[in-house]
Amino acid sequence: MVGTEFVDPKAQKDCIGSLPASGEIAGKVQKICLSNGLIVEKGGRNGSVMRCLCALNITDEDLSKAWAIFEKCVLEVDKEYK
Repeated sequence: MVGTEFVDPKAQKDCIGSLPASGEIAGKVQKICLSNGLIVEKGGRNGSVMRCLCALNITDEDLSKAWAIFEKCVLEVDKEYK
């Protein structure tokens, strides 16, 4: 399993300098991924971690396609927070 935690870049950092987890941003990425044919699962604290739970026998080609879709969706949501 590979996980990616989403944080709110506009929020205030905590006492150790970390941004707060954002289930809202993860949800937006998840929704766009689904509309692009990629099913991903949210989990972790505040539902802010996107999990990749692909089969162990996934082909390199299919994995590359999935990561390309995921990257596209993350960049699309990222535009809203710049």
